[in-house]
Amino acid sequence: MLRHLRQDQDDYRTKLGITYALAEMMRRSPTAETRQAISANLKEEDFPILVAAAQDDDDTVRLQAGEFLYLLQDQRSIRPSIDAAASALDEIKAADQVLIIREAGKNLSSDEKLRVIESLNDPGAVNNLIKNKDALTKILKWQ
Repeated sequence: MLRHLRQDQDDYRTKLGITYALAEMMRRSPTAETRQAISANLKEEDFPILVAAAQDDDDTVRLQAGEFLYLLQDQRSIRPSIDAAASALDEIKAADQVLIIREAGKNLSSDEKLRVIESLNDPGAVNNLIKNKDALTKILKWQ
């Protein structure tokens, strides 16, 4: 599925169908075993594409991709989600990315979590959420 999405990232039906199918797999079996099996089949290059889908202007695509990444909890989504959150014009889209980061970063060390917060807290960001370290810390619930 992801190979097809990589080849046709702009096609609405492709994005919707694949993100829905992925999210549905996680919803039906939200276990560590399912997360590990799905993660094992994803490549590093899939995460920027999935994160972009979680930033999509279409609510359905965005919510399906966001839920999938949230439930997947794969640390490879952290870096693309940091970049997406910082560049999001819409604070809701930025908050969605922060939620993905929260779940993906649950098992990071305290130092790694602090580095993620510092990476997210960008005074030059285009949205106020990312500029506010206290708001980020509350959403992340890491401390």
